Amino acid sequence: SPGHLARLARLPEAALPREELRTLLFPDGRPRLLETLSTPLGRSGFVCVPLFADELAPGEPLLGHTARGVDLASSLGARSVSLAGMIPSHTGYGFDVLRAVGRTGTAGTTTAVTTGHAATVVSVVKTVHAALEATGQELGALTVAFVGLGSIGSSSLELLLGRAQSPPARLLLCDAPGSGPRLEELADRLRER
Repeated sequence: SPGHLARLARLPEAALPREELRTLLFPDGRPRLLETLSTPLGRSGFVCVPLFADELAPGEPLLGHTARGVDLASSLGARSVSLAGMIPSHTGYGFDVLRAVGRTGTAGTTTAVTTGHAATVVSVVKTVHAALEATGQELGALTVAFVGLGSIGSSSLELLLGRAQSPPARLLLCDAPGSGPRLEELADRLRER
C-alpha cells in the first residue's frame, strides 16, 4: 500500500498520494524495469506493473499489465519471467498471461512464464532438511504441521514426503476455514503412498 511504501522510505504517508507516486514511477502507465542485478549466474531484472498490492485482483487490468510486463521483459532479452506475489493465483497460474501475451504483440516469443512456485517449493524442502540436520532430528520421529496448503504448501509437503526415508510420526494439515474437504482428499492421497 502507499502507506507501507511511505514508511519504508521514511516519508510521511501523506507526502506522496497514491496517484502521484504511480505517476512518478510509471509516467506512461505501463510496466517498467525498475532494477537489474548481475550475478555469476546471469542477469535478472525487476519489472513492476503500475498497480498497488490492494489493486491486484483477477481481471483485465491485472492481466493486461502483466502481459505488457512479460512483453517488456522479453524485449529486454529475458528468457524466463517469474510472476510474483498474488499475480499467479489471479491469472490462472500464469496460463491467462500466456494467452494474453499472444494478443499484446510477442506471439511466438520464446520467453517462458513461470509462477516461481517450483523454486519456492524446493527452497522450503531444503530449509526443512537443513533444520533437521542442524537439530539432529529425524523426520520420522516428529509431529509435523503444514500451515497453508495451497499450491506451494501442498507441493512442498508432497516433495518432502516423497524424499523422506520415513514419514513423520504425526502430520497435521492446517488451512483456511472451508478447506476441510480439500484437506481430506489430500490426506487420503498421502495415506495411499
